[in-house]
This record gives sequence, structure tokens and C-alpha cells, in this order.
Amino acid sequence: MELTVKEALALPLGKKIVLNHNRELQQVGQAAGLLSGFLGTLSSDFQQLPIGEKSWKTMSKASKEHAFDQFKRVFHYEDDGRGIIKRGIVQRIGNSWRNARNHLFHKEKCKKNAANRSKQMYTHTGGSKTMGRKRHEEELRQGRPIGRGEGWTMSHKKKRMEAIEHIESQDPSSKEFSHNDSLAQSDYCVQIEEYQMEIEKLKAEAAELNVESAELKVAAEEEKAKRQRMKAEGKAKMQSMGNLLSYIIQQQGGSLPPEIAADLDSLRSNTIEWKNRLTTAAIVKQSYYNNFEADITAAKLNRCKILFSSSCSSGCY
Repeated sequence: MELTVKEALALPLGKKIVLNHNRELQQVGQAAGLLSGFLGTLSSDFQQLPIGEKSWKTMSKASKEHAFDQFKRVFHYEDDGRGIIKRGIVQRIGNSWRNARNHLFHKEKCKKNAANRSKQMYTHTGGSKTMGRKRHEEELRQGRPIGRGEGWTMSHKKKRMEAIEHIESQDPSSKEFSHNDSLAQSDYCVQIEEYQMEIEKLKAEAAELNVESAELKVAAEEEKAKRQRMKAEGKAKMQSMGNLLSYIIQQQGGSLPPEIAADLDSLRSNTIEWKNRLTTAAIVKQSYYNNFEADITAAKLNRCKILFSSSCSSGCY
């Protein structure tokens, strides 16, 4: 016996419509189609579910329970003991309420969403039937279990409106691809994300190396200024000591005592030795800095070669 939504709403007291469910606790059978229309009518009754609420989340618990009580007045189902069926029904009421509300207040947004849906690569062609109902009917017709992937393939078309199921019947080799197509696209997206993450990582490392290089440059400039300052101070001290010695020589009648002459020779030799050491240290530090910059450049080139060679081998370019 087939009923309409109006007839379901007008059922005598004590009579209910029995809902059947599949393994995933989805509604199946003729009653599932009647349920969809009933929930649409129920969610459009804005006296029971106020339209002024901003979202379904802010809807009062009392209103949600009242809507579910209206559902239980017409339909009967075996409770699963975990509340999964009830949560699913309440969620469907919320989706229908949101769609009805958006139809009134967001027509422009609905037009935009419709335009975006037209760009989808795969279009649902199962009509108003849910995936659960479609799979249930196919299981009854074929007498075997139908998986989710196969059920999805049965109810979708490609962009040029060619049924995937028809393509598989014409070309058996495409069946394996169509079943794994979503997984392949997911793997490809993950691979692209990994490459993007690697590029961002390289950029971050390059930025760190640039900062370190700049710090080394600043340190080298400071060291150079320090050496020049020490050199100038040493030169000034030598000049002062020379002037002092000249004065002492004049006071001694033109000659120095032997011990002072020996100290003067030792001071001159030490000054020359320290000057040579400073020059050698400056050369070594400049060489280290040049080698460090060369290593940075080589590391960047090697990472880029590895990245783009791996991406090319994956068929992305």
C-alpha cells in the first residue's frame, strides 16, 4: 500500500509506518521515501521550528524534541540502543529546516551554489533516493551485497553526462580505475600537499640560512672594526713610547743604557709578531666565511634538484 505525505500525516491514532534499516542503520524501502517527504513538510512548519533562529545549533532542545515526537507519532522503528537512528533523524530535520530557511533568505547564495554544483566532475543521478535506498534496491535485485564504492558508482555520472556504469560495461579496464578513482585523486592531492610542504620547508631553511649569513657578516664587520681599533691603539701606544724614549735618549746624552736597549728590541719584535698573528687570523676567518657561503649555495641547489627530480618521476610535470 502506497501512502502520500498527507495521508501519512492523517493516519489514525495507533497506526504507524514501519521503518526498515540496512547494516549502516540507513532507512531503506518505500517507507524511506515517504520519510523524506514527511521530514521536509515537518521542517517547513516554522510554527514548530522557529525561522528566527540563526542556526540549527541554536535551536532549543525542546523544539528539537517536539519535532522528533512528531516523527515518532507517524513512524515506528526498532531502537538500536545507541541513539544513532535518533541522531540521524534529528540531523535530517535540521538539514531540511536549514534548506527551507535558506530558500527564503539566501536565494542569491543558492544560485551561486547551483553554479558551483554544475562544475562538479561527478554528478549524482540517483534522483531523490538516498545512497542507502539505492544500494538496498540493488541488493534485492541482484541478490548479493553491494559495497559503498559500487553503490556510489551506480548513482553518479561523469562531467559529460556519460554514466560510469555504462563506461565500465563498454570498457572492462575502466572498472578498476573508476573504483579507485577517488582514492587515486586523494593520493595525488596528498602528494601535491607533500611537495608544497617540502617547498615551504626549504623556504624556511633558506630564510634561516640567510639570517645566519647576515649575522656572520655583522660579526665579521665587528671583528674587523675591533682589529682596526686595536691596531690604531697599538700604533698610538708605540708613538707615545717612541716619544718617551726620544726624550730619555736626549736626557742621557744620545745613548741608552744596555738593559733599556734590550727591552726596546724585544718590544719591537713582539709587536711585529702580534701584527703577523692578527693578519693570519683575519685571513683564516675570511676563508671560513667564504666556504660557509659556498656550502649554503650548494645545499640549496641540491635540495631543489632532489625536489624537482622526484616530482618529475611522479608524473606531476
